[in-house]
Amino acid sequence: MEEKKRQTAYKIWISNILNDKFIKQEGWDPNFIEVNGYKVARVNIIANVIGKYQADNYSSIVLDDGSSAIRVKAWGDDIKKLESVNIGDIILIIARPKEFNNERYLIPEVVKKIKDPNWELLRKAELFKEFGKLEINGIKHEEENPIILGEKQKILNIIEKHDKGEGAKIEDIVYISGINEDDVLKTIKELLQWGEIYENKPNHVKVI
Repeated sequence: MEEKKRQTAYKIWISNILNDKFIKQEGWDPNFIEVNGYKVARVNIIANVIGKYQADNYSSIVLDDGSSAIRVKAWGDDIKKLESVNIGDIILIIARPKEFNNERYLIPEVVKKIKDPNWELLRKAELFKEFGKLEINGIKHEEENPIILGEKQKILNIIEKHDKGEGAKIEDIVYISGINEDDVLKTIKELLQWGEIYENKPNHVKVI
């Protein structure tokens, strides 16, 4: 029951958040953005921090993922989520898109710094695969050719391919991958840490 209530945090470009159709709903139903047929009420973004503002009761950062830039706004307890974030950092953020006074912005849920730049390259490769060419200011950008990410990408592909609804079983991932078990478990731990996957039930994982 708990898993059914979980809203997917979709991996999309910041430009999708800013430019695609924003739907406001009545009552408790969350607002969402229509992206490729998906109702996106939560997003999973990897981007560079290019601006920051801090005050006693408000904090904000500006993120740029190469497609566009967007502001992340925080009030109250959420301010703590942005405290350790600095200009120049690469972060993974799970957030809810909002719109007010003709501005679209993000409310943070989870914010994590990323030390390995390969994660940013992996995300761009995923987005190019999902959305194809990226258009920025009328110019179409072809898919980049990032560093081969080896085990991380292989494990992600296995999880996605062999998840039939119940999640992929970790021991099956080890067997199918042909990679040393300790290395697989280490990679799964890193994927969990950075929000690429989550454990939906004991010894099973799903791609977010």
